[in-house]
Amino acid sequence: MSPDVFALTTVVLAWHDADLMWLWGGLMIVVWGAIIGTLAWMVALPADRDPPTPAEHARKVLAERFVCGEINARQYHDRLELLEREARTRDDDLVDA
Repeated sequence: MSPDVFALTTVVLAWHDADLMWLWGGLMIVVWGAIIGTLAWMVALPADRDPPTPAEHARKVLAERFVCGEINARQYHDRLELLEREARTRDDDLVDA
């Protein structure tokens, strides 16, 4: 291959590579963005989230019913007191066993 043809081939290939450089650069940005985003999402997830206990779930439902107006303040406090009393009784039974 003569030097002129080699030089021309080099120029054409260099021009072609430069033309597609934006594609590779954009692809790399997307790939690294996905990697970093996935890592950030994994770190933000709670590592050891336990499901709520039945007593916690009952308190939440009771609070939601109070907020929605299904029960009044007196009913809310009476039922909350009952839940707490039963939870203490259950805890005492577990300690005694």
